[in-house]
Amino acid sequence: MNENYFETPNTENCYWAGFIAGDGCVRKVKTWESLSICLSRTDKKFLETFKKIIGSKNKIVENPSNNSVQLTVSSKKLCKDLRDNFNITPKKTFTLDKPNIKKELIPFFIIGIIDADGCIHKRKDGNGLDLIISSGSKKIIFWCKKYLDTLASHKTKAKILTPKNIFEIRYGRKRAREILYKLNSFNCPHKLKRKWGKVLHENLSK
Repeated sequence: MNENYFETPNTENCYWAGFIAGDGCVRKVKTWESLSICLSRTDKKFLETFKKIIGSKNKIVENPSNNSVQLTVSSKKLCKDLRDNFNITPKKTFTLDKPNIKKELIPFFIIGIIDADGCIHKRKDGNGLDLIISSGSKKIIFWCKKYLDTLASHKTKAKILTPKNIFEIRYGRKRAREILYKLNSFNCPHKLKRKWGKVLHENLSK
């Protein structure tokens, strides 16, 4: 296994770190440290892609009771680099902070967060798109908003909500379209097709 995968931030590992920031779990018990990612069975191929990228030989475990799949790898080095470069720590739900990466790598990390904890969909009225990102961490939501605001020329303010102690940022209509178009222009080959695929492209082509 390539335990140095997250050692030097780049466009690819920043995407995966962003995804792990949303849907991953880092555990530390005495001298043992591990990274786990648990997803719906429909995203098994996506998890297999990550497994192949890091060169893990571990089996992806399927859980029929909740229709999920999970990959767990033990590595102090992976966990250390996730902590040092991306502030991904155990029990990060409410404490996740911005990553320690260069500005040009920020969109790749945010695309990963969107794939894990975000939603892209058509508006109910059929007029444009909505982009929604949720997190238990106020710091990461406001950091994402600060960057995403720079991608849109349309000045309508995004809504920041706090339903059930979860911070949520929403962009709609022209602002969402412009932000999503610019994010989609970055070469991020592993992003989830079900979020960035047909619906997104059809809307942005109009």
